[in-house]
Formats: sequence, structure tokens, C-alpha cells
Amino acid sequence: MDVAVTLDALGHDGPITMFGRSGQLPTVRGPQTSYKLTHLTPTAIENAAKNAPLSIDAVSRMIQDELRAAGSSPQLLLRAMRPQPPLARLSAQLDAFLTSSDIGPQILQIAVATVGQDLWYLLDTTAKHWVLDHLHRTVMALCCPMPAFNATRIAKLLATGQLTVHAGITAVHPARSGGFTVATGTGPTAVDLLVNTITPARRHTPHAARGLIDHAIATGLLHPNPAGGVHVFRHTSQALDVQGRANPHLYILGELTSGAFYFISGMPVLAKRSADIAHHITRHTY
Repeated sequence: MDVAVTLDALGHDGPITMFGRSGQLPTVRGPQTSYKLTHLTPTAIENAAKNAPLSIDAVSRMIQDELRAAGSSPQLLLRAMRPQPPLARLSAQLDAFLTSSDIGPQILQIAVATVGQDLWYLLDTTAKHWVLDHLHRTVMALCCPMPAFNATRIAKLLATGQLTVHAGITAVHPARSGGFTVATGTGPTAVDLLVNTITPARRHTPHAARGLIDHAIATGLLHPNPAGGVHVFRHTSQALDVQGRANPHLYILGELTSGAFYFISGMPVLAKRSADIAHHITRHTY
């Protein structure tokens, strides 16, 4: 979205093509709300996971309870998530932005920053894999929305035909004459310049960091998480060693926490996690 909006702002008048597996654009961020979560709270999540890891059903019940408490409903949320052609979807959401009083999507966006990492940390491992395999794109589209200003610009580009969206991407090949050929469900498309903005559901250690991380794991300083990255302590982001002990001098943010946490790169989540780390450091002297 940012690349397309920037091209438009710079006066680019040539075609812009977006490729993706689903062809669905992110949702539109609704008006800011001061709603306070009452069911999706750290205490409620910890109580639900007291005797066993959280299940998908337990998380679903908490989400439904929160939606109903806010005067919304699961049905309204599912309607907002229903696949539609890109322009129709954006137009409907921009209309809802101006006229609807439903704050269901905003509730989930609030929950991402406040309890999203707690939910994922305490979720059953099998459930984590199921979400990554079946719900990742839907969750990211709903919980990482674009501002209404950007949505308006994208809708204009779609309406004029300057921007097109193709689903079912399967491969990208360098073209002999320059540029690339992108294979999709509707056939190959040639492009002059290709910008990769894909964030994979499953993260891997960056190539440049593998030597350092492999050495830290081999010496027991870090402990690999089977879901990705390394093990960290939920409350403070401290690295955990092979015995599960928190390292008092090592805190971790970003890609290496991909197994412990689901949302690891959004500014609201990073700000909260950084604040937790700073709070812990200032309360302890080693």
C-alpha cells in the first residue's frame, strides 16, 4: 500500500500492479476509539491458560465476549472479512468509516497492541500452526489496517484502472529482456520493476545473523523456539537459556521473537514491548 501511494504522490502515471496469494487488500483503519477491553485482558488470558495452553476455541470465546460487550457481534466482523473485489471492498469500508458505529475491527486492533503477544505466547503450539496455515493473511489484513487517507488514494487508483490487483501468485522469473514475469492464477504478467513487500507467515533467522545466533545457541546462551526464533520471557523479553532461565543482561526484540510472539514489527507492539523492557531495566540493578 505504501509503495503504491508513494508512486502516486510522486506523480507516477504508469500502470501499477499488485500481486498476492489471496488478492485481498488490508482493511481500512476505522476512527480512533477510547474503548477499554474488558474480556481480552492479560488477567483473563492468564486465567484461561492457567491449567493448559490456550486453545483456538478459548480465544474465540474471549473475542466474541469482547465484541458483544462493545455492542458489536462476530457476524459483523465476519462480514467485514468477507472476500470482495478490491475496489468494492475498499469502497464499502470507506463508507462504513463515515457512517457505521460498529467498532468491532477497532477492538481487535486495540487488542493486538495490548494483549496480542500474550495471546500468542500462551496459545497451544498446534493452534499456532493452524493459524499460520489457515488464518495468517486474514488476521494480518484485519489487524494491520491502512489509514483511510491511503485507502482513498488506493481506491482512486483502482477506479481509474491505473492500479490492478492479481491473486494466485505462484512464481517470479527474471525476463530475458529485463524486468520480471510474474505467474498468477490468471496467467503471466510482465513488469519492469518489482518491489517485494511480502512478510512471510513463518520467519527465519536473517542470513547475515546466522553465524552469531548459531554460536549463541551452541554455547547455551540462547535456546531455539520450535515455532521460530528463540525462547524469551513473556513479560520482559529477556532471552531464556536451555534451562529456561532469564538472562539478566540480554533482551530481544523483532525477528528473533517470531516463535514467542505473533505481531513483532508493528510500531504499537514494539513501543509496548520496549516500554516493558525499559521498565524492567530501571527497576533492577545487576
